[in-house]
Amino acid sequence: MTTNEQEGHNDERLNASPLLHSGTILVVGAGLGGVINAIFNLLFLRVTSPSLYSSVGPLLAIGTLCASASVGIEYVAISLITRANSYAPVVRQLFRLALPSVLALALTPLVSSYLHVSGLNAFLGILLGSLTLFAALPTAMLVARGMLVASVTIAFIEAVVRCCSLVFAHEVDPVFLALVASVGVTAVGGLIMALYAMRRSRGAIPRETAHHGGDSQLLKSLLAIGLYLPLTIPTWMARHFLSAEVAGVIAFAAFLGSGVMMFAGPVTSALIPRTKAIGEKATIRSGAMLTLAFALLAAIVVMVAGPLIFPSLVGAPLPGFREALIPLCVSGTLWAVAAYFSWVLSANGHSSLLFTLAAVFGIAAELMVSSFVHSQAAITWSPLLALGVYAMAFVVIRFRKQKAIPIH
Repeated sequence: MTTNEQEGHNDERLNASPLLHSGTILVVGAGLGGVINAIFNLLFLRVTSPSLYSSVGPLLAIGTLCASASVGIEYVAISLITRANSYAPVVRQLFRLALPSVLALALTPLVSSYLHVSGLNAFLGILLGSLTLFAALPTAMLVARGMLVASVTIAFIEAVVRCCSLVFAHEVDPVFLALVASVGVTAVGGLIMALYAMRRSRGAIPRETAHHGGDSQLLKSLLAIGLYLPLTIPTWMARHFLSAEVAGVIAFAAFLGSGVMMFAGPVTSALIPRTKAIGEKATIRSGAMLTLAFALLAAIVVMVAGPLIFPSLVGAPLPGFREALIPLCVSGTLWAVAAYFSWVLSANGHSSLLFTLAAVFGIAAELMVSSFVHSQAAITWSPLLALGVYAMAFVVIRFRKQKAIPIH
């Protein structure tokens, strides 16, 4: 090995080291938060029933989906904060999020009718989603300053408080209580993050958190929605087409599957800020292996232990739980890897539009199958169909774009 090759190899190892460190902090934090959120859902199932969970699950899924979309908002906000070396861009981002939030709240009657829930609960579910988008900005403020532990700690406390709120489930409508608690901790947690970041704002923002990628916040958010929506669709489809008991089981399985997929976010958040490392194949490969390892481990644990443990924890049978859990966890694992590569390639110069268009084709295929074949199998396996179409559509779109470029 030549001297230059040896130096390049050493540089790759040095670049991979902070990725592993930061990625591990965020993944462990996401894992702890995911465990607490799983406990919250299990407690809800225990104090109520799968039928009642089918009412709250699809509404909480709106918040989960918006948490996915907030990844794009977070990445853009980090870039703006870094370039300005201040938090001033956050104010402009707040105003930009106000209009889509108001428009989303206007959809309350439609959501209420499709999911067969009360107007108030539908409003709270959409409000939760809106607040989750806003919460991406204080998270970006912390991440931009490298305060990863603070971000993870506050998110963990939010999850614990949500669980504690279920103590009052016997005195208040549990669906309403779960939504109010989720809205409350999201709003208060975001405010605490922002105040903490501003209090610790002395000094320059570390330049290692800068990243590139010229796509707009809207496009990045649409990409995030396109990547995570396939794991959310089964929850809504089951609620609309199947019985309440079956829909509740599928909603819980979809929650676990989406939790497996969420491991892509922390690793990507740790990788993208290091612009010098993004272009190195070894670093990208390290991130991919880290994403796959955490997602696969979580999926195996959930698929093996879930059907044995969760029914006893809930205190009631969960009919069809294993049949719903396996395809949704497999989908969550594969979509995690797909999301990781989509984010990294997008940040490395590839247009997010290509990935977004490919995701639209995958989602369209999933919706068609779920809408015309009203069975548990069709609904739970549909995210894998969406992934296959997504991959093929991206290859076709990219090939046609390259073919359209004249060669001189």
